[in-house]
Amino acid sequence: MIRDEARVQELVRNVKASIKREEAWRKKAQACVEIYECKNTEEIPYNILYANTALLRPATYSNLAIPIIKQRYKTMQPDPLNEKAAQVAQKLLMFLISNPDPKYPSVHELIKTAVKGSYVAGRGTTRVKYDAEIEQYEKETGEKEETISYQTVCGEDIPWDRLAIGYAKTWEETPWIAIIHYVSKEAAKELLEDPNTGEEVELPDDLRFNATEQALKSERHAFTAGEGEDLELAEIYEVWDKEKGTVEFVSEGCGYILKKLDDPLNLQGFFPIPKPLQYGERVSGQIPQTIYDTYKQQAEELNVISVRIRKVMAALKVRGFYDSSLEGMEELFKTGDDNTLIKIEGIDQLTDASLDKVLFLFPLEKLVSVLQMLYQQREQIKAVIYELTGISDIARGASKASETLGAQQLKSQWGSIRLKDYQGLTVQYVVDLYRIILEIAVQSFSIDTIARMTGEKLPTNAQKMQAQQQMMQAQQMSPEQQQGIAQQLKQLQMIISMPAWEDIMAILKDDFTRNYNISIETNSTLEFQYSEDKENIGEFLNALAQFMNGIAPLVQSQVLPMDAAKSILIAIVKRYRFGEEVVEQFEQMTEPPAPQPDPAQQAQAEAIKQKQKQEAEKHQLDMQAKQQDMQITAKETQIKEMEAQAKMQQMQREQVLADQEHAAKMEEIARKNQLSIAKFNAAMFKIQTQVKEAKETENAGV
Repeated sequence: MIRDEARVQELVRNVKASIKREEAWRKKAQACVEIYECKNTEEIPYNILYANTALLRPATYSNLAIPIIKQRYKTMQPDPLNEKAAQVAQKLLMFLISNPDPKYPSVHELIKTAVKGSYVAGRGTTRVKYDAEIEQYEKETGEKEETISYQTVCGEDIPWDRLAIGYAKTWEETPWIAIIHYVSKEAAKELLEDPNTGEEVELPDDLRFNATEQALKSERHAFTAGEGEDLELAEIYEVWDKEKGTVEFVSEGCGYILKKLDDPLNLQGFFPIPKPLQYGERVSGQIPQTIYDTYKQQAEELNVISVRIRKVMAALKVRGFYDSSLEGMEELFKTGDDNTLIKIEGIDQLTDASLDKVLFLFPLEKLVSVLQMLYQQREQIKAVIYELTGISDIARGASKASETLGAQQLKSQWGSIRLKDYQGLTVQYVVDLYRIILEIAVQSFSIDTIARMTGEKLPTNAQKMQAQQQMMQAQQMSPEQQQGIAQQLKQLQMIISMPAWEDIMAILKDDFTRNYNISIETNSTLEFQYSEDKENIGEFLNALAQFMNGIAPLVQSQVLPMDAAKSILIAIVKRYRFGEEVVEQFEQMTEPPAPQPDPAQQAQAEAIKQKQKQEAEKHQLDMQAKQQDMQITAKETQIKEMEAQAKMQQMQREQVLADQEHAAKMEEIARKNQLSIAKFNAAMFKIQTQVKEAKETENAGV
């Protein structure tokens, strides 16, 4: 420890000033954390922040990104040394991120925590550390020697309120960062322990352990009422000064620099953290902004409406008044069974009065209409929040049955366009984190550790030199002797041709060479990108097949030049995300030579052609015969139709004659009937005349 009160006060003052600059954001972030953790469910019954974060976090990051390390620039003749260095780096990085030390959180969980921290509080940060176990053993001479028995690169989450950043407009210009630790006495000794000596540290008397309240400010939810307040915690600042290249541990009120290290990790960017993940970035400056601020007013309205809905729901009860003379009426509403009959005294009063005149129920129609309006208003506010945050309805899996597939795809494409910005920031954060992990590993790990982690069987320079000496000795042998050790010579030649571990590590450890030769990318961090890639690959293969089927005959017939076809094909390939990887291969395409006819195949083709000609002629004769048969059949059919038509006409004539004869007979019958009627009428007239004459004679006699 070094006593330097002026330096300590300077560092503490810088940290306090940084916290002061971020004071407004820190208050908002603390409020957002309390909302997300449901600390006040009475005032915030509808936690839209939690719901949006639960959706946006997996939509932004859900899978561990697989690193792809390759040469930055492709050449016609790739460098085997650079290719092998890229393979070693990729295997090493894959081992570190997919096989985490059980003592530390996994990289996947750390990235998820950083994403969640950025959505809730406005900032997510992950620190990368180097850890090693050193063993001491005693030589035969009695001297003690240390050896590294275990090495790893691990990470830890830095809470949003445990990081202070020096004033700068951009991250690249940041002069220093400070990681704030709240530790007990035992943890302070472990934190301040010298990594080189490993000796136990004696804490200074003026180191204060009175920062419990500050430590519990953002973690009080982890304790029950009153718990944790008996802890004695010290507030220690771990300051990484980029300008000085030092790491210093200081505490307010303590005049000692508790611990000082000179560039312990030798990183290109010096800081052990990537640029903090901040989705709510400002136009200028590095002070974060919570995404919740963009829809805070709407969220508060949502909570007000939800409270009112709860109160209106509580008021929706069947209540009223009834005539006291009808005893037992209240029992009807108290019982909950079906088919219930209640005895009522004074039922005779209902003889001339209806039940409405003796029972008055409180009207619920207005409350129901108010409740419906509140539900509608809540949905409208949610729609505004989704519009502000960039969450489309198709991203939530909600759509209308009347919508077409094209409409849903259009909403999915444009509704998530702001979400793609978040995804891009996450991918860049992951790439930067992977760069730091790899850089610490190649700077700190021994060749033996890297060989065990990667499984690469590469020789060292000493082994290659030994193999060259053995090869020179073998060349002096007779051919018969060399033939007897041919297998050993082959192995020696393979060792000599392989790159040495020292050459690989020289590339990986040098900042300029590593950045020039190797680039780190991630293949995917999201579930839906897998299906999107598959769809793009299928579309590309279909387009390529159609292009080849349509253009190949034109190229073979020399209607379209080969260079023009190749240019069109390359232009199509470049439209796809993975197209650049195959452009070089397509550029090397040459026009295929004209195929030479094979005599045997030509003779076979002629025989097939002659056979096809004979079959065509036979088919033509058969068709002509069939046409003649069809003509004869048509004539016979025509004759039959004419005969049938003649018969039909004869039948019509006979029917006309029969009708005429029937009409004549009916006229004769009608004439005879008229004659009979006339005779009957004459007879009746004669009888009436006789009766009249008889009556007249009788009257005359009287």
